[in-house]
Amino acid sequence: MIDKASVDTPIDYPAKQVLILFSLVGTVIGGIILTMIMLLIDISFGYQMVIFSLLIGILPATLTAVYMCYQQIYAEDIFNSPVVFFAGAVSSIIFAMSVIVLINIIIRENFMEFLVWSNLVASLIIMIFVGILGGICAIFAGLCTLPKQTSLPKNRSQ
Repeated sequence: MIDKASVDTPIDYPAKQVLILFSLVGTVIGGIILTMIMLLIDISFGYQMVIFSLLIGILPATLTAVYMCYQQIYAEDIFNSPVVFFAGAVSSIIFAMSVIVLINIIIRENFMEFLVWSNLVASLIIMIFVGILGGICAIFAGLCTLPKQTSLPKNRSQ
């Protein structure tokens, strides 16, 4: 006899857990990678920069986590699909672009001055770097925080 509850019951995706853990772990991984890059380039920084990178990284990490929950991506799917990398990259690029434009408007008090070619090239390079960093962080955070896919037996006989 087949147990109807085991066949029709979908496994609940732990969306709250993924949102919280992915946001925090993704932010920490991004802060660690950014700190290591700064150390390799020999940029002197204080603990303020580490805290600043953690505070900035939480928004794209949370946006990526929302997308992961919406798509219900499991840890096993990370290497089969580039969705995780691109979700982290796109959310990081959107956030970086917003911050760059906002900082230019605040500093220069004129958006039209931002549209100078040299500023756009520098901003494009920054956004590409941030996108790659966001994608890599999304993959590592996904490996650490996304749930493992468990399969229920389709037929159970007594």
